[in-house]
Amino acid sequence: MVMKAMIREQKQWIASGEELDAYLDFFISEGMTLSEEQNAILLREAIIESGDSTMVLTEWALDELAKDAKWQVHI
Repeated sequence: MVMKAMIREQKQWIASGEELDAYLDFFISEGMTLSEEQNAILLREAIIESGDSTMVLTEWALDELAKDAKWQVHI
């Protein structure tokens, strides 16, 4: 439901002529033949993947800190 609302809002901004530079704009404004449901899936995947990347990077950094006590002192 939220994804579809975001897509509708983005379509309105594009129709109003506003200059936008968002991931979803490419699929909407380039005339790609994706349904609203397909656009929602792409948007949802991008949001989930960005959160997953942040989590993995944080986990890696904490693991590296845990390996070396001298760096723990500095932080």
